[in-house]
Amino acid sequence: MRRPVPVEQLPAEQRGLVAPLSAGRLLIVSESAGADIVELAHQALIEHWPRLRGWLVRDREFLLWREQLTVHRERWEAEDRSDAALLRGAPLVAAAGWLAERPG
Repeated sequence: MRRPVPVEQLPAEQRGLVAPLSAGRLLIVSESAGADIVELAHQALIEHWPRLRGWLVRDREFLLWREQLTVHRERWEAEDRSDAALLRGAPLVAAAGWLAERPG
């Protein structure tokens, strides 16, 4: 599903792609509340471009994991950074895997 994203939230290396992709009519850039917003121009890009669809699925998995990590971090901070609240087991293994795959 298409979802608008503020350009400032894109990684720096992706921001440079916005102008050429919008010139090629693959992205739409608009303004909302004083910020530039970017989104895919057509839902058909997701439906008929298997490689793009794969990237989106992969990012969805990462973003869901990152949300879970935020919950863990908040719990750790709420517990005065207790060692007992640190990641362990499967969550720690998942974090190590994502860190190796996406160090940024």
